[in-house]
Amino acid sequence: MSTTSALRAARGTWPYAALAALFAVAFLLELCLGAVSLSPARVWEGITGEDALARQLVLDLRLPRAVLAVLTGASLAAAAAALQGATGNPLADPHLMGVSGGALMVGAVMAVAGLDPPVLAAMPLAGVGALAGAAVPVVLAGVGTVSGAGVALIGVGLSYLWSVLVLAVLTSAGFLAAPSLAFLGGSLAGRGWSDAWALAVYLGLAVVALALLVKPLDALALGDEVARSLGFSPTLARAAAVAAAALLVGPSTWAVGTVPLLGLACAQAARRLWGHGHAALTPAAAVLGAILMLAADAVARSLLPGTELPLGTVTALVGLPVLVSVTWGAAWRRAY
Repeated sequence: MSTTSALRAARGTWPYAALAALFAVAFLLELCLGAVSLSPARVWEGITGEDALARQLVLDLRLPRAVLAVLTGASLAAAAAALQGATGNPLADPHLMGVSGGALMVGAVMAVAGLDPPVLAAMPLAGVGALAGAAVPVVLAGVGTVSGAGVALIGVGLSYLWSVLVLAVLTSAGFLAAPSLAFLGGSLAGRGWSDAWALAVYLGLAVVALALLVKPLDALALGDEVARSLGFSPTLARAAAVAAAALLVGPSTWAVGTVPLLGLACAQAARRLWGHGHAALTPAAAVLGAILMLAADAVARSLLPGTELPLGTVTALVGLPVLVSVTWGAAWRRAY
């Protein structure tokens, strides 16, 4: 192999190596940080059973939490990539499009009604709520009557509407206790292996769906006419992508609550590093989502001693500059 070829290969592989390193660091921090900090050596002693206290902290509390953070972060980021591809809107995000709000509403109604179905049964119900939340903005994007920015604004309005309705439902039943508030802001507290395994099932189904949607979403990026000429139905492709996104967002929201702008930030970062082809974009966005969720939870648990911040506080601080940057860039391109 020539020197030039070697340099090209290195440039092509460094983002993946960086992703792997960031993921390893974020996962380790999630296991080390908390009310009781553990060194990496003590984490290993907990895993091997040499330290009883560390074993309980790592295997019973922090490891399932870390796994759930990986699954939910990956789900939300992959869903954002699918929604952006389906709508042609770079601002598409499960929170901004009202998708998370629909899932959250289902959880609130079931909590007030005193329903406590098994996790495997509850998560698809949240997926139905997510699909309902996505319906209005996605339909508007599909028929082309509203611009991408307009769809985003409508989605933001619907997101706030869902939030108000959820608060109204919880308030009417006297449910505004600390767990409910934590759920509204996003939290991994109190979740365990059962939630992680159930979410893994739905994530696996969504991965299959997204793999089948790579070519249709790439075709949609070229325009509806081109997609039709390639043998794809734009309407069916959008509907399938939104359904796959709902399958990701609904169970994730059921597990951790509302986590705003994580998907937007990770999907946009993946687009800038890996381009617009969904074969590379969606997996890269998913890994970035897992990394950001791990880091956000580690920060939320350790920033203020004795207090656990909502996950949404951290992810919004990361996602807001990305939102402003994307919006500003779109406005600049229209002006010039």
